[in-house]
Amino acid sequence: MGFVTTDDGLKIYYEQRGSGSTVLLSHGFRASSATWQNQMQALSDRYRVIAWDMRGRGRSDSPDDPAAYSLERGIADMAAVMRDCGADRAAIGGLSLGGLLSLAFHVVYPDRTAALLLFDTGSGQRKAAARDGEAGVASEPPGFAHTRRKILERSDDEMVASLDSIRVPTLILCGELDQRFLAASDFLASQIPGAEKIVLKAAGHLSNLDQPMAFNAALRSFLDRALAS
Repeated sequence: MGFVTTDDGLKIYYEQRGSGSTVLLSHGFRASSATWQNQMQALSDRYRVIAWDMRGRGRSDSPDDPAAYSLERGIADMAAVMRDCGADRAAIGGLSLGGLLSLAFHVVYPDRTAALLLFDTGSGQRKAAARDGEAGVASEPPGFAHTRRKILERSDDEMVASLDSIRVPTLILCGELDQRFLAASDFLASQIPGAEKIVLKAAGHLSNLDQPMAFNAALRSFLDRALAS
């Protein structure tokens, strides 16, 4: 575990475990890297798994300045974590907001993306954020509120337009009870060439926590095929 200092002077926390091909995991909106502990343990016998805390979350710095939060900053933070770990390329994945960042990372760094792992995420992020309402925003910590306004509520048109150009192996996984993102997962699968889609039984939005054994088995099987040398 460690911290990397970004080009705007913030400390971003990350953990890494195992060795082999690298997998970078990004957490959801109200979460932190702690939500990936089960996956890190399950996969680290074969892969180097990195999980990190987004700015405003967990052990990373949480600035009050709204200008410190943006999709571009999130992408740069991911790249900084990879550099600090000595990883030139990785399977890039995440859940919900983390999946959104993973898609955005691929737009900027397609050559550094070995595979995409998109869990309970999709182009419905803005609608989901809007349904939470401004009352929820007002009661949130600054890092959460700024992330919502600067990332979740911004247009995702560029990412949507990029979907049919994705050429890396892509796993789309969604819990069968995650009503917000089942349709979004279907849309991703229809637009990304060759994408593999899995609907996880008896799992909701936090599919990796709801059904960790089934989630890990699906993820491991995909990685074994996608990253085989």
